[in-house]
Amino acid sequence: MDKKMQRNLLLIVIGTMIAFPIIINILMFIQVFPVAGDQNSWISTLGSFWGAIIGGVLTLYGVKKSIDHNEEIRRKENFPHRLFHLEKALSYLEEVRKDFDNIQSLSFSNNKPPSFFMIDANLNVEKLDKYHLYTAKLFENLNEDLIYVDSKSYRLFFEFRRGVNDLFKEIMADASIELFNFSQTLITKEHDVINIPWGELPMSDTQKDQLNKIKTKFHDAESNYISSESILITTLYFDLTEHYFSLIEEMNY
Repeated sequence: MDKKMQRNLLLIVIGTMIAFPIIINILMFIQVFPVAGDQNSWISTLGSFWGAIIGGVLTLYGVKKSIDHNEEIRRKENFPHRLFHLEKALSYLEEVRKDFDNIQSLSFSNNKPPSFFMIDANLNVEKLDKYHLYTAKLFENLNEDLIYVDSKSYRLFFEFRRGVNDLFKEIMADASIELFNFSQTLITKEHDVINIPWGELPMSDTQKDQLNKIKTKFHDAESNYISSESILITTLYFDLTEHYFSLIEEMNY
């Protein structure tokens, strides 16, 4: 029961204690409706009525204090368990951040291997193991721990997951569409497009130049994707770290 509910309940009790004798007094002396008993009997009844209300309020207060006390004990008992899961999530995110730093450092290499995406033989965008590792698998690993911490941790995780899920559409979609549209220009009746990879179909010099530009745009988009996800991961890491210290401060015992 929160403070607002406690205040409302107290107002109802006080209002009832005040209103009840007033109503009885009106009924007895104005005699609009017949009331059984005399003034002395109703005074005695009123005392019992107030005693019952006060007793009920004290009982309710005692029950609430007992519930609050048990809840506080339960929170203290669960506190190490919550911290353990939050620390696991932070440790995992720290390792992920290091991996992203290594991936981004390779972007300065002229022979940078594909990390998250590549253009396959049919000029389609292929999502590589790193992409799946740091989307579905990343979400699964974080969810396993953060679900046991608290609602704030899980809300931060939910916002992070939504941000990562939006990255492909926001960053890679244009290059993917350009690749698809370009591949359609290569399809002609003169070539066996069923058995020959589309990337090996004959191209004019203009088409080769166009494909190289699309590939450059694609690789730039991949670098932007990796950098953007790295920022989201770092933001989540520091938000959870700040929350970790606030939990310790809150549960100072």
